[in-house]
Amino acid sequence: MHNARDWQVFIDLPENVGMSPESYVAGRHLHLPPDIIPTSMFPDIVMISREAHVCIIGPELTVPLEENMQKWHAEKSDKYSSLCCLDASWTTIRIPPIEVGAFGFVPPNFRAAFRSLGMPSVLVTRLVKQGSRTARRCSFVIWTLRDFKEFRPFRWTNSLHDEQVNMIEPSTSHSADNN
Repeated sequence: MHNARDWQVFIDLPENVGMSPESYVAGRHLHLPPDIIPTSMFPDIVMISREAHVCIIGPELTVPLEENMQKWHAEKSDKYSSLCCLDASWTTIRIPPIEVGAFGFVPPNFRAAFRSLGMPSVLVTRLVKQGSRTARRCSFVIWTLRDFKEFRPFRWTNSLHDEQVNMIEPSTSHSADNN
């Protein structure tokens, strides 16, 4: 599997189908190769190597409130449990769903999922920290802007652009316009 050089990675994100986040609906725009996985479902990530005859399904990421993590883990596990490769000679590897709590809690199954792929501990620890920080930041933005009717979705990156910062702090952008 490590020697395969033809990996195709399918990730269910708006930029992968040339859409804006506002008009995008997860799971409706990308399609997996029907000769390998005939399905209309689309997990967050699927990796395929025709050379190695391997299909890796998952991980499926969910960011629920901490008290709902077990419920969503079970629901996502059930949803994609029937997905497998059409050809029995292929190896199907399922990475269990992973969750990061909306307030930043990262359960042990998150670390275990990435370690099962052979990722080094240093990289897994970095993913845990980034996942926790991103969930907390996004929850903060959602809470802060819950009453802001002009909110437009955007992608959070490690370095926010001025326009995005102004969207988070609308009063700052209005006061700058008045000067």
